[in-house]
Amino acid sequence: MEVSVIVLTWNGGSFIEPCLRAVLAQEPPPSEVIVVDNGSTDGTPDLVAERFPAVRLIRNSRNLGFSAGNNIGLRAASGELLVLLNDDTQVHPGFLSALARAFDDPAVGMAGTKLLYPDGTIQHAGGYLYGPRGETEHRGRHSPSDGHFDEVYEPEFVTGAALAIHRRALQQIGLLDEGFSPIYYEDVDWCYRARAAGWRVVFVPQAVVTHHESATADRSSHRHKMNLNHGRVRFVFKHWPADRLLDEFGPAEVSWVAAMPRITELMTARGAYLKVLLDLPGILAFRASSEAEAQALLSLLADLRAAALVSLEALPEAQAVGVVPSPAQPLEPSVRRRPSALGRLFVRFRRLWTGLRYLDVLPDLVSHIQQHDRTLAQHDQALARQAETQAQQGQILRGQTLDVAENVRELSAIAALLARFDAADQVKEHNG
Repeated sequence: MEVSVIVLTWNGGSFIEPCLRAVLAQEPPPSEVIVVDNGSTDGTPDLVAERFPAVRLIRNSRNLGFSAGNNIGLRAASGELLVLLNDDTQVHPGFLSALARAFDDPAVGMAGTKLLYPDGTIQHAGGYLYGPRGETEHRGRHSPSDGHFDEVYEPEFVTGAALAIHRRALQQIGLLDEGFSPIYYEDVDWCYRARAAGWRVVFVPQAVVTHHESATADRSSHRHKMNLNHGRVRFVFKHWPADRLLDEFGPAEVSWVAAMPRITELMTARGAYLKVLLDLPGILAFRASSEAEAQALLSLLADLRAAALVSLEALPEAQAVGVVPSPAQPLEPSVRRRPSALGRLFVRFRRLWTGLRYLDVLPDLVSHIQQHDRTLAQHDQALARQAETQAQQGQILRGQTLDVAENVRELSAIAALLARFDAADQVKEHNG
């Protein structure tokens, strides 16, 4: 069986060389290796061209995201078995042969692999969705790789970081859905589509990969949360039955939004609902929705977005957060520049030595030190409250800045959609 390995990379210069060396060392080696560079700016494509002349290099002018980048490689590949790898993976010996054996069963259309963290614990042994909101988890995550997750089985999904698809299955279900842009849930969607078309999706534990999972990703960032929430919501609207969306997902999502304390996640939820709202015509076409179902899903998305907006408006104003010392009682200059704890201790010892030389003033000195300590403690509390207030205000200001940017993106998306509608109307009027 001819095997094509497709490695998608973006600024992966620190990972791509060991990744490719491990792939090329497989026995038997792959029929071809294709590197799709997604507009790297760190010299990755030049490194590949110089050190791996046998590898086919495709240079994209910009970062097209996970699905679109891999789709370019899938279109270019010639193999019967097509293997996708992230650039921060390193396959173990026997990886390709184990994957190929899984397709001896002609009913298998897609196969996933066992992913390990660099410390040797399991990152992925198949994935599943849980809860009413469509969240994902990896089976065996952080467990030791000691044989407990070494059986072949059919999970709900396998991760796109390292998976294989047979060309017959690809021809039937099509490429990765580029609507999951730039990343997240596209692999879950692909597995669901394969199973719906009658193909088996299996986990192959003998195909082992070490994965430096998202080594540079900031999982608390606005971008990460936005991509994750959009992928999740797009997936459930694409695949879940309408009654499950209306009776389970909708109420759970509204409760989640209402209880959410973090402004960044709230904004990403609001943005995700709008993005899926703009995606809805394509999603409804995939679902072959009736007019009644289309109206119900449209109303659900509008309700979710409204819930997110209400929750954002309910966040406390900057001036209402914390307790700021009153301007009428400013801190003394000497307290604003309070010495360090070591400095204060030195001052006390010096004063104590002076008191020992003049014992008659010792009681007054002790009283003075105690009073000074009480004053410092009071001002410490005031400074702590002020620092907390400033931190909270800074967080809200950062959130407001992101909110403005989000509004600009949303208005631009709505304007583009309206422009397409206007253009379509003008064409209809012209054609009479």
